[in-house]
Amino acid sequence: MIKVGVVDDHSLVREGTVKLVKEISDFEICFECGNGQEALEAFKKDIPDILITDVSMPYISGFELIEKVKVLFPQVVCIIISMHYNPTYINKAKKIGVKSFLLKEYDSSRIKLLISESYKGISHFPVYDGAVDGLNIRFEVTERLTERESEVVFWISNGLTNKEIAVKLNLSIRTVDAHRHNVFNKLRVNNVAELIKKSIKMGIVKFD
Repeated sequence: MIKVGVVDDHSLVREGTVKLVKEISDFEICFECGNGQEALEAFKKDIPDILITDVSMPYISGFELIEKVKVLFPQVVCIIISMHYNPTYINKAKKIGVKSFLLKEYDSSRIKLLISESYKGISHFPVYDGAVDGLNIRFEVTERLTERESEVVFWISNGLTNKEIAVKLNLSIRTVDAHRHNVFNKLRVNNVAELIKKSIKMGIVKFD
């Protein structure tokens, strides 16, 4: 089993993250804590394979916690789940060795997939578009969607769930999940609203 430690000072959010982790095959929770200080104590009893933490917490921030963990236990895969879509935070996370930076607004199926992929060595970070330190930075689409991915985008934009899309396209739900994940990465979007906006702009989806 892959052991996971979860740290978040908001109990409802922490409980939600714990629930998601337990739904991932071969994953188990070895501790859950309300702040970084508690987490460091928990590490003395059990070292997780994955550490999932928020950023803003009392006593010791998520960044400080990860910096300490990386010194003591460099093998631990560190993942941040945050509500802050902040380029400064994202850059900081990369510098200190965070494997992935996930946003709390992601849907649950995507968070589970990205946690699993992070453990396998695949990093995920939000792509931002805006002014950073006086520089205008834009990220454009660099990959074209396949015909099947375009179909998935179309049906997502029309409000269908993954299960409904799977029936419509005669695919497994797992395959639809994979297409959905690829689409989000290729279009560099983080939620369905952004997906619809960008797919309309690109001409993938048109509404009469």
